[in-house]
Amino acid sequence: MADLQLIDSLAKLLKRDGAVAAMTTIDAEGHAATVLNAEVFLTPHGTFLYREYLESSTTNRNLLHALWFEKRAILAVAAGEKALDVHGVPTIAHVAGPLFQEHYAAAQAADPETDLATVWEIRIDDIVEVSPGFLRRRQDAERPFFRHLDRLLVPAPQQR
Repeated sequence: MADLQLIDSLAKLLKRDGAVAAMTTIDAEGHAATVLNAEVFLTPHGTFLYREYLESSTTNRNLLHALWFEKRAILAVAAGEKALDVHGVPTIAHVAGPLFQEHYAAAQAADPETDLATVWEIRIDDIVEVSPGFLRRRQDAERPFFRHLDRLLVPAPQQR
């Protein structure tokens, strides 16, 4: 399971105005498919739920493949300067029952014309910070020789 501090960061990030979530899945041949504006919800037990509205979608097929063969899905979440990649494995495809009914009712309340195919439950295995500023600071600390030569000669501006 992922670090609790990063799960808390993910929860806060998902609630921010302007937050964008993209779900990437891989098919049996290794081709990626990404869905922007993924509807995801954190659970209190180290998983997230993903609403899939189309039975025939590439994402639904890929998540089923991932469920059968324990393959990963990746959720990218970003808002402002903060970005996280959430690596997980689908564990349950809810197509009936109380949890499905709850999400179906919420989807119908938002748009009576919508349908809901599956509520995927995905176990969070890892959360990785991929914010550009964070990655730049880490690279500068771990690999200073990656800097351009002109930046090596001039002292870096002081952090405020």
